[in-house]
Formats: sequence, structure tokens, C-alpha cells
Amino acid sequence: MNIHFVGGAQEVGGSCSVVEVGARRILVDCGQRMGGGAEVDRLPDLQRVQELGGLDAILVTHAHADHIGALPLIHLAFPKVPLHTSEATLAPMRIMLADSLKIMQMRWLQEAEIPLYPEHPVTSMLARTEVVRPGDVFDLCEGELQATFLLSGHVLGACSLTLDTAEGRVFFTGD
Repeated sequence: MNIHFVGGAQEVGGSCSVVEVGARRILVDCGQRMGGGAEVDRLPDLQRVQELGGLDAILVTHAHADHIGALPLIHLAFPKVPLHTSEATLAPMRIMLADSLKIMQMRWLQEAEIPLYPEHPVTSMLARTEVVRPGDVFDLCEGELQATFLLSGHVLGACSLTLDTAEGRVFFTGD
């Protein structure tokens, strides 16, 4: 098992990790770095995800922008990859991403700042999101891996995550 931190390591924001087990790769969160001004790259290293060979599943711990802000971009690159989260995380994800689209449109009109993504990957991704009840064990990658979301109390719907694999168990707190 290898864990690749493509964002969020040694910094606040941009949480994005790839767990590699055999030929399988699971993305945990895909957020933006917050603040830092124009000189800071707000995105995780999404090229690294491509270099690792793609994804088999995406798991989202909670709906803060530093955990979901780049999800539409990863969905553009991997539109058929299933995304799993809790119902209580999906609801604010819809609101947060809709708000992000409005803010990007406003910045485009006022400052000519190019938006990170258009509306269609947001609507497509949200429509394909699979809801999992916290505490339920669910299969990933045709049963090769099992995942469990556990309520963490950070914000509404926030969950920690346990991944059980043939190579061991890994636990993500989510924050």
C-alpha cells in the first residue's frame, strides 16, 4: 500500500490523497488551498493523479472547500469514476459548489479571472455521487477494498474514513 499526498500535506487546505493498493487507486478528498493570494497555486497536484494511472473511486469526507473545491476538475478527467460520501455531506456540497460557480462567474465578469471549471462537471458529478450511510461498510473496486465512513462531528455530515485492504487498514480523519 502506498499513500500519495497530492495536496494538503504540511499545509492547511488542498486536501487530496491517493491510496494505492495493488493496481487500485482511491482518491480521498480533492480540495482547494484557501487564501495565500494570486501567487499561490490553489489546486492540488492533479497531474500527479494522472501520472499514478488514474482512479478507481473517490471518497469525500466533508463539504468544506478545502476538501471539495477541486472535485469538478477531477470529475472532468475521470467522469466515470464513482464518488461516495454521506447524505449530510452531499447536501452542503451542492450548495458550496453552486456558490463557487457564482463566485467564479462574478470574478470573470469583474476581473477577467478565468473560472477553474464550467457548470457541467459540477452537475454531472453531483448526479453520479453515491450516498453511503455512516457506519455501513461498502465495497469498492469489485469488492477488493472495503470502506466505512464514521461520523466525526467536525461539521454536518463530516466523516472519518477507514479503508480495509488486503495490504492493511488505513484511517483518514478528514481533518
